[in-house]
Amino acid sequence: MMIEEQTKNWLATRFGINPESILWFNSGICYDRVIVATKEDSQKVSEFVKDGTVNGGWFHGMPLGLQSNVNYDGKPAYEVMC
Repeated sequence: MMIEEQTKNWLATRFGINPESILWFNSGICYDRVIVATKEDSQKVSEFVKDGTVNGGWFHGMPLGLQSNVNYDGKPAYEVMC
């Protein structure tokens, strides 16, 4: 799934990361998820959202910033709950 350039630029500005590192994004009702190419960028996203929590649903109250190692298009990447 292709991410629109406008969305990539907004996320990159928000999290202080390179737009080219953003591979995938899902905007959810209770929390968002982003997949980035580098561990450094996943750390920046986690740091940005560290004081937030999931708002509703099954994970209500869970801290944001949880990172998972994933495989994206055959390459290692990092998913962050944001």
